[in-house]
Amino acid sequence: GLTGIANRRLFDTTLERDLLRYHKSKKPLSLLLLDVDYFKGYNDTYGHVAGDEALISIAETLTKSCNGPDDFVCRFGGEEFAIILPSTDETVAITVAQRIVDNVIKLGIEHECSPYNQMLTVSVGVATLSEQEQPEAIDFINRADRALYLAKSQGRNCVKSH
Repeated sequence: GLTGIANRRLFDTTLERDLLRYHKSKKPLSLLLLDVDYFKGYNDTYGHVAGDEALISIAETLTKSCNGPDDFVCRFGGEEFAIILPSTDETVAITVAQRIVDNVIKLGIEHECSPYNQMLTVSVGVATLSEQEQPEAIDFINRADRALYLAKSQGRNCVKSH
């Protein structure tokens, strides 16, 4: 589609597959959920074409910011993205998430409605499974979503884990 990365349907299938691998291997599994900060204001100010271009740039940045051969980047919906990081513990997942926050700022996309130097930014929520956990996919997504909500409620343009 628009961003050149996977969609939500492929995300759901990939997450189920990676959860099965996690249950068998007991290697950590991390999930990042990202939201473009103040994106409605961006679209209202610059128009939907500029909004689409910003989403494309962010999608490219997400892909370039990941390291692992099995890291999976997708558009989760609207201005939300998700990244599955197989065999990735919380420390590394937070490092990847912070690199994403930094790299999006480096894009230098002007956003006059943003309190962060009038630049387009992202907020990231991180969830990581340890070897004892056996969650369903929806529970794992909800954990990452709660962390994302925490990042957004504590000022945006940051990373929080749950």
